[in-house]
Amino acid sequence: MGYLYAQSGNVGIGTSVPGSKLTVDGSFAAAYGNITANTYNIGENDFYVSWAGTADGTATLPDSTTGVERKGRTYYIKNTSQMYTLTIDANGTELIDNVQNVSILPGESALLVKTDNNTSTGVTYELVMLSKADTSYICAVSSSTAETHNQGTTYKANFTNVDFSTNGGADFNLTTDTWTCPKSGYYKIEFMESGYHTATNVSAHRLMSILKNGVAQSQQYYTMVLLNISASQRAGAYDSVVLNLKQGDTITGSLVMCNGCGTPTMTSFVRRMVFTRL
Repeated sequence: MGYLYAQSGNVGIGTSVPGSKLTVDGSFAAAYGNITANTYNIGENDFYVSWAGTADGTATLPDSTTGVERKGRTYYIKNTSQMYTLTIDANGTELIDNVQNVSILPGESALLVKTDNNTSTGVTYELVMLSKADTSYICAVSSSTAETHNQGTTYKANFTNVDFSTNGGADFNLTTDTWTCPKSGYYKIEFMESGYHTATNVSAHRLMSILKNGVAQSQQYYTMVLLNISASQRAGAYDSVVLNLKQGDTITGSLVMCNGCGTPTMTSFVRRMVFTRL
């Protein structure tokens, strides 16, 4: 059975000698909300919000110019969805620290506290903690199998080896040369190729592209110049891009040699791609 005590302006629960304004000698519980709506207004009785939306969503904090005095109030918000981003909005032109909103990815959580600013502008909330999701993911693939590519023809970058993968290599299909995003988040994709051609006194231009769901997100050119000397010269390029991906998004590499370059074919000599979750 619990007891409530008052002493010197302090209140104690389960203790007769409260040393703080409120001292609880025992467990403590607050409101727990399990939210599935993609758009949600955080209410007066919210404390811990577990969000599991079915699309990218927004949780809006209470308007600081209305309602009760909320100074010091805390909100815990966790994104428990599998693939969607939750944006925490400070309401109108109010700010969380120096920004209007904070985005949390699947598995991430945020702790916010209400400041003593009750206006419609300025810092009305502070971000105390942002717990990041596990980022220990990397997948690297390569091929050193030489391939002949015709000018003006687009080829999907072909890979023969999964060199390293923290997920066992299951995310990269060596048959379709496609990487499938295993978990929503920000990823750095790196793409490298080296190649050559054998026609002398000719330059050939090469375009390499990183495609997300079949659409180019980043492109890089390089030039192969071969003078009247040994055909063992090599050229190559490196491209990289950071993308906010959803679970199930696909990434492929695309390669094409310019049309009318003066040499009908080239050899793609080495190809590599690396996927890193940031």
